[in-house]
Amino acid sequence: MMNSDTADFRSLEELVELLEAIGLRLHAKNRISGGESGYLWHLAEIIRDAGRMATRANEEPELLALFGDGDQAGSIPEEAQRDHFLSLLGDYPQKK
Repeated sequence: MMNSDTADFRSLEELVELLEAIGLRLHAKNRISGGESGYLWHLAEIIRDAGRMATRANEEPELLALFGDGDQAGSIPEEAQRDHFLSLLGDYPQKK
């Protein structure tokens, strides 16, 4: 079992690599023992996409305006931010 020390990352780029590795490992486990579940396939791709999205805030300043930061509220109400984030995740182009 993985412990918190093995899941460490020091930058957003390392987080991208970690989530990519987790998604690919889930794909492998799904093929071997998951019955090639479509549900698990989508979960693995969401994990990978979430990793690819990790650096978007640095690359797309408009996301700061939408979601805010520790000093300023975003233009999207806090209770709607999760749904908006998930919509961004759903729109994110999958890399095959």
